[in-house]
Amino acid sequence: MTLLNGIAPSFTDDVMPGDLIVYYANEGREEVNHVGTIIEKRKDIKVADWAFRVISKWGPMCEYLHCEKDVPIVYGKKCV
Repeated sequence: MTLLNGIAPSFTDDVMPGDLIVYYANEGREEVNHVGTIIEKRKDIKVADWAFRVISKWGPMCEYLHCEKDVPIVYGKKCV
Protein backbone atom coordinates (compact mmCIF):
# COMPACT_ATOMS: atom_id res chain seq x y z
CA MET A 1 0.00 0.00 0.00
CA THR A 2 1.38 3.40 -0.95
CA LEU A 3 1.48 6.18 1.61
CA LEU A 4 1.51 9.80 0.50
CA ASN A 5 2.89 12.51 2.71
CA GLY A 6 0.32 15.30 2.84
CA ILE A 7 3.13 17.86 2.84
CA ALA A 8 5.20 16.91 -0.19
CA PRO A 9 3.84 13.97 -2.20
CA SER A 10 6.34 11.87 -4.06
CA PHE A 11 6.23 8.89 -6.42
CA THR A 12 2.69 9.84 -7.49
CA ASP A 13 2.93 7.71 -10.64
CA ASP A 14 2.74 4.66 -8.36
CA VAL A 15 -0.33 5.81 -6.42
CA MET A 16 -3.55 3.95 -7.23
CA PRO A 17 -7.15 4.00 -5.96
CA GLY A 18 -7.30 2.12 -2.66
CA ASP A 19 -3.98 3.52 -1.44
CA LEU A 20 -3.79 5.70 1.66
CA ILE A 21 -2.89 9.38 1.90
CA VAL A 22 -1.38 10.50 5.20
CA TYR A 23 -1.39 14.10 6.46
CA TYR A 24 1.27 14.96 9.03
CA ALA A 25 1.15 17.65 11.69
CA ASN A 26 4.59 18.94 10.69
CA GLU A 27 7.35 18.44 8.18
CA GLY A 28 9.20 16.19 10.60
CA ARG A 29 6.52 13.54 10.06
CA GLU A 30 6.38 12.88 13.78
CA GLU A 31 2.61 13.04 14.21
CA VAL A 32 -0.05 11.73 11.84
CA ASN A 33 -3.09 14.04 11.91
CA HIS A 34 -5.33 12.58 9.23
CA VAL A 35 -5.62 9.62 6.87
CA GLY A 36 -7.80 9.14 3.80
CA THR A 37 -8.26 6.63 0.99
CA ILE A 38 -7.52 7.52 -2.64
CA ILE A 39 -10.62 6.79 -4.71
CA GLU A 40 -9.71 8.43 -8.03
CA LYS A 41 -6.53 9.28 -9.92
CA ARG A 42 -6.61 11.61 -12.91
CA LYS A 43 -4.15 13.68 -14.90
CA ASP A 44 -4.31 17.40 -14.06
CA ILE A 45 -3.36 19.10 -17.33
CA LYS A 46 -3.04 22.51 -15.63
CA VAL A 47 0.00 21.44 -13.66
CA ALA A 48 1.07 18.38 -15.69
CA ASP A 49 0.80 16.10 -12.67
CA TRP A 50 -1.64 13.70 -11.07
CA ALA A 51 -4.66 14.84 -9.05
CA PHE A 52 -6.40 12.60 -6.54
CA ARG A 53 -9.89 12.37 -5.05
CA VAL A 54 -9.92 11.18 -1.47
CA ILE A 55 -12.58 9.90 0.90
CA SER A 56 -11.99 10.50 4.59
CA LYS A 57 -13.86 11.07 7.82
CA TRP A 58 -13.45 14.47 9.43
CA GLY A 59 -13.70 14.20 13.21
CA PRO A 60 -17.24 13.53 14.43
CA MET A 61 -18.67 14.61 11.06
CA CYS A 62 -19.51 12.52 8.00
CA GLU A 63 -17.19 11.06 5.40
CA TYR A 64 -16.19 13.58 2.73
CA LEU A 65 -15.02 13.33 -0.86
CA HIS A 66 -12.31 15.91 -1.48
CA CYS A 67 -9.13 16.66 -3.42
CA GLU A 68 -5.91 15.63 -1.74
CA LYS A 69 -5.05 19.27 -1.01
CA ASP A 70 -8.43 20.21 0.44
CA VAL A 71 -8.40 19.38 4.13
CA PRO A 72 -8.77 21.65 7.15
CA ILE A 73 -5.34 22.84 8.27
CA VAL A 74 -5.90 21.19 11.69
CA TYR A 75 -5.77 17.80 9.91
CA GLY A 76 -2.35 18.43 8.44
CA LYS A 77 -0.54 20.66 6.02
CA LYS A 78 -1.75 20.83 2.46
CA CYS A 79 0.20 19.28 -0.37
CA VAL A 80 2.33 21.71 -2.33
